[in-house]
Amino acid sequence: MTTDDPPTLLMAGDADTSVPPRHAIALHAALQKVHVPPKLIIIPRGTHGPTFGLAAGAARPADWPDYHGEMVRWFDQHLKTMTPGR
Repeated sequence: MTTDDPPTLLMAGDADTSVPPRHAIALHAALQKVHVPPKLIIIPRGTHGPTFGLAAGAARPADWPDYHGEMVRWFDQHLKTMTPGR
């Protein structure tokens, strides 16, 4: 990991048994150490996969972050301002 790595968005379910959330937490810390902007979103009771185990059509639990909105804000903040070749 180096200072020229790109800003990184990490999302992890705290109940993920395929890729334990400690991996995202460690990567977040390593990125901070080299001053790369990271964002870590932990999904309570979330499992592995793009829906974090939420059934299709189910309402997002009240204690879950708006991870779709967080993704959009992250990409707007970092991709709209990114220079080509970075």
